[in-house]
Amino acid sequence: MKRELTDDVVNRAREEVREWMRARPDVTAADIAQYTTLSDGTVRAWISGSFPGGHQVVDGILSAIQKAKAGDILAPGGHESVTLLVDDRKRVRKVQQTGKFYETQTARRIGEVLDYCAEHAAIGVATANFGVGC
Repeated sequence: MKRELTDDVVNRAREEVREWMRARPDVTAADIAQYTTLSDGTVRAWISGSFPGGHQVVDGILSAIQKAKAGDILAPGGHESVTLLVDDRKRVRKVQQTGKFYETQTARRIGEVLDYCAEHAAIGVATANFGVGC
C-alpha cells in the first residue's frame, strides 16, 4: 500500500493546525471535527501525531481550519448560536387543530429549532417567558 501524502506535507499541515489552536485555546479537536466527516478521536490522533492521515483527513481538517480563519465557523468568543425572535404583540385569533395537537406559533417555532438542529447536527435550546407553553 502506497502512502498518499509525504511525511513532510502531513507535518507542515499538522504544525499549521497546532499553531492555530495555540492561538485559539477555546477550540478543541471535537470542535474541529464537527465541521469535517471525521470523528473527534481521529482529529485528536492526527493533531497529536499518532495517526498519519491521508488526503481525506488532512484536507478535511485544513478545510475546517481555513473556514475558521476566515471567520465562517468557530468564531472567537464562544460557540455559534441561533436566535429566533418572536413577535408577542400579534394575537392568535384561531388555532388550527391537527388531530389532538394544536399548532400554535410557539409550537411552530419549537419545530423550527428542532428542524435546524436535525439539519445541522446541533443542540438547540428553546426559551420563552413564563406561561407561554407549547
